[in-house]
Amino acid sequence: MGTTTNYALRYPELTDPPNVQSDIKNLANDADSKLPAVPLGSALEWDYLPASIPSWALLSYGQAISRTTYAALNTLASAASYPHGSGDGSTTFNLADKRGRISAGKDDMGGTAASRITAAISGTAGTVLGAAVGNEGVTLAIGAIPSHDHGAATGAQSADHSHSGNTSGQSADHTHGGNPDPGHAHNVLYYLGDYDYGYVAATDQPWGGVIATYSGGTGQYTGGVNQNHLHGLTTGGVNQNHYHGITAQGGGGAHLNTQPTIICNKFVRVL
Repeated sequence: MGTTTNYALRYPELTDPPNVQSDIKNLANDADSKLPAVPLGSALEWDYLPASIPSWALLSYGQAISRTTYAALNTLASAASYPHGSGDGSTTFNLADKRGRISAGKDDMGGTAASRITAAISGTAGTVLGAAVGNEGVTLAIGAIPSHDHGAATGAQSADHSHSGNTSGQSADHTHGGNPDPGHAHNVLYYLGDYDYGYVAATDQPWGGVIATYSGGTGQYTGGVNQNHLHGLTTGGVNQNHYHGITAQGGGGAHLNTQPTIICNKFVRVL
């Protein structure tokens, strides 16, 4: 009895007595136990049209299939608590829906979680067989945006300061009727002749000298006519607490979250 080089499949030599039935049985048993094969339930990729896939396979798009027709696969699915769906609950069960999805190893294979796919980040634990996670695009929440600053110029704060201004000039000659104008001053002349303690008579003659200036607003004598002069003005203080509008950039849309990917068909052995 001879054996093949790679897989040690038994075959009869020319010198062996003929025993067709036994030899074929040995070859069949060796093929089952030693040849690489696609186990029932295994998922494979197919780069070509779905019509060309083997007859023992079905595409995986989440469809419900018969528990009777695919009894052996149903046994596997039932033992795993139907990770892709139990169909109608009695006559069907579901295959995995792998449309637009890649596959990732279960996070706790071997008994210890690697914590590479977690519910805290992805929203679904990677320890759940058949769980589907991830999205093509992601819209960032405020808590996911890195801490940063926005710079903006507001002009300048108004500090305490003074303003200088020029008055309208020297008071000119003018007359008044009624009440005196408190906003200016008048020269008061000293008269010769009858002087009635500050009251000027019609016959009094002016001496010609200015002794003082009488303010109509205060009733007091001032030092002379109003000359051009400056007034110091102080503002009310620095600006109070306030807000400035700053225009932010960005539209709030989703950003691409898809890794480099190639599209193919995916199928599973069902028979």
